Amino acid sequence: MATVADELRHRLKNLAALMGAIAGRTWARDAHYESFMARLRAMSAATDLMFGKEARALAVSELVDHVLAPFKDEACKIRVEGSQVLVPNKAISGLAMALHELATNAVKHGALSVPAGGIDVSWQSTVEGTLELHWKEHGGPPVTKPEHVGFGTQLLRRGALPPPHRVDLCYLACGLEAHIHVVGDDQRV
Repeated sequence: MATVADELRHRLKNLAALMGAIAGRTWARDAHYESFMARLRAMSAATDLMFGKEARALAVSELVDHVLAPFKDEACKIRVEGSQVLVPNKAISGLAMALHELATNAVKHGALSVPAGGIDVSWQSTVEGTLELHWKEHGGPPVTKPEHVGFGTQLLRRGALPPPHRVDLCYLACGLEAHIHVVGDDQRV
């Protein structure tokens, strides 16, 4: 089984590299290119987590720390807390992309775009076996619901975690909140 996992990881990494090369030859090195490449890097990182040499279950805390690491610095206020919960294997990549998208938007428009802003990320597993992750921004610029749905919002709502998983976005004046529901089995450790 380890050989199959190694081969799958290798092929996925090659595919990501190919997609990056095509994007580099197709697009100008603008904000759209950088956004695409950041998403590609998030998917590649999720692939490493899913098919790493250790071939083990992945805790939510490890995934969150790994994806949010590029957004943390001495001044960054990202608080993370939650119980010991495992991410269902089928949801690792999607959850990584969703978290990366939320963090990218926080840097561009939300709580991480100002020095006083911060983010609280928490999660728990329900009795039904659903992982519920909560993203709450605070101290940033006032938030209003966007007039048009961009690619990032579409990715969050439909692309990163397809049904039965769900991402609910709440545009509160005090900060964006996202509630991510991941349906799966055996999430407790």
